[in-house]
Amino acid sequence: MKKYLKGLIAFVIMFFPIMVNAAEEITTVRAPEYIEADDVFAANGTPIVIEERDGSTYATWEGGEQLLNESAIVVGGYYNPLNSGSDNVIDLESTSVTMNSGTVGVIVGGNAIDANYDVYSKIHVGTINVDINGGTLSEVSAVSIAHDTINTALGSSYYDKITSYYYADKVNISVSAATVTYRIYVLSSYTYAKDVEINISDGAVIRDGYYAIAVGTNGKVSNFVVNVDDSTVDQIHSGFRTMVDYMEVNLTGNTVVGDIYAGSYYSNPEKSNKWGSLGYVDYGQVAKMEFNIDKDVKYNDIYAGFQFATLNGKSEYDTFYEKYASDSAVNSVAEGFGKDVKTAPVTINVASTPTKVTTTDTEGLESMFDAKYDNVTVVYNTTPEVPTVDPSEEVEEPTFGIIDNENIGAILGASIANNEKVTEALNKGQQVTTEVAIGTVKKPANEDVAKIEEALTKIEGDSTVAGYYDISVLVKADGTEIDRLTSISEPISLTIVLPTDLQEVAEGYTRTYYVARIHDGEVELLETTLADDGKSLTFETDSFSTYALTYVDSLASEEEPDTETPTTPETPSEETPEVPQTFDGFMTYVVAGVVSIALIAGAVLYIKKKQTN
Repeated sequence: MKKYLKGLIAFVIMFFPIMVNAAEEITTVRAPEYIEADDVFAANGTPIVIEERDGSTYATWEGGEQLLNESAIVVGGYYNPLNSGSDNVIDLESTSVTMNSGTVGVIVGGNAIDANYDVYSKIHVGTINVDINGGTLSEVSAVSIAHDTINTALGSSYYDKITSYYYADKVNISVSAATVTYRIYVLSSYTYAKDVEINISDGAVIRDGYYAIAVGTNGKVSNFVVNVDDSTVDQIHSGFRTMVDYMEVNLTGNTVVGDIYAGSYYSNPEKSNKWGSLGYVDYGQVAKMEFNIDKDVKYNDIYAGFQFATLNGKSEYDTFYEKYASDSAVNSVAEGFGKDVKTAPVTINVASTPTKVTTTDTEGLESMFDAKYDNVTVVYNTTPEVPTVDPSEEVEEPTFGIIDNENIGAILGASIANNEKVTEALNKGQQVTTEVAIGTVKKPANEDVAKIEEALTKIEGDSTVAGYYDISVLVKADGTEIDRLTSISEPISLTIVLPTDLQEVAEGYTRTYYVARIHDGEVELLETTLADDGKSLTFETDSFSTYALTYVDSLASEEEPDTETPTTPETPSEETPEVPQTFDGFMTYVVAGVVSIALIAGAVLYIKKKQTN
């Protein structure tokens, strides 16, 4: 027995160094290297800068440089550093690739591994930074790459450890004043990125018409944010077969985008061989989406991705799972999402509606603006152009206007979200606008007059109705009224500049102004705020029908108690002119806001004369 133990100990001692060295951890940067056979330049975690000089493109770093071919693949991390052993680890704190000019083939922000994956137990970068300020290249990727010469196609067996095997915590990709001729994407195969932000600006061109900007294939991303400003992009979507927890797309400036997809890219369902093999099915899913599109942005449409699409009247999602329910790969990929993705919330905040800007074949695709998607909220959000109301100016008649118009566009846009008449008009390509219109009513309905007078009797003092008005929110398509809103999502603030010849308050009395609103047959006296100089009133409302401007004069309370018997102020002389019930010649339709919510870059507020009889 002792002889046996001695032999075992000797065996362990002899092979212990080999066992210790079987796994290697790469956690620090190394000097960059060029692998000529594969035309790959690996920065190995060292920050590098790509620039053109004397007609050639170079990668430079502190202490060195490398001439690059126009087809070169530049890798910010490592490229196949180990090909043997087991449980090897690549764990870099960060990588950094900056391109200012020149031409290369591909930039990979993180690592590029196409060796035997069993060699590694972890391939990780904390923060991946790719900053392209000029030049031309074919594609940008981040965590991993799928390329003709670099095959990083991990099998579905890696899905179970997708967030801890081949991944990155943070991905920052910025492209400014440059051209990417194929695509920008984050990952390929069963890899993972936690937080991704892609910024495209200053005339950058990202074109392909098929991929363009996307998460990638088969993998998973927790947060995917794309910001495009003053640039051109052919496609934006979540990719192919990818799982995304949250996707946000922000388009601003004079940006032009072709097709945008709510979720995965979904080519023409009527014409594509989408189910030819399991690997070709683009069953990507996103749990929550938000699209924010500025007023000057032009785009084809926001189309339904795989999880929302229907074919022959049936959910594509359901049909697909009926056919592939027994496939382990599909089940593993869909884990954690489930069939509730068909009703995943989609918020679309737009200041411009779809305009055909490319000639891609989108026949058979479904627009997410269609009102049949109950999970989709469309908010038409613009800042209206409104005339300034100056309360300090003297006016002969009450003048209505809006002083604080900062949020009115958003409020009115939210108020017609998912409005069926608006959706129908937009699908026809019509221009949709809203108006807040205020006009005098010379002959109010007797029933309305009686209700308002009754409400005023409940307030102590002498009440006067200064005029009746109609306040409406109109919705128009190509200038024709298609709807009239009786309420909006939240109150807006209106200001009334009072005329200079309004009867003065009698001595010993105080005046309180009200705006009486009749809505759904009920009268409500809205409180008003009188300006310090007494020249204007401000009130808030979120319901629209008949209004009356009123005031009540009541005895002023004394500031200090008087020991003597109080005297009653004199009743105003009968010769005092009586306040008219209406103001003839009132500028009837003071349009407080014309909000462009569809195909108009901005809204124009205007004033026109009209009287409601």
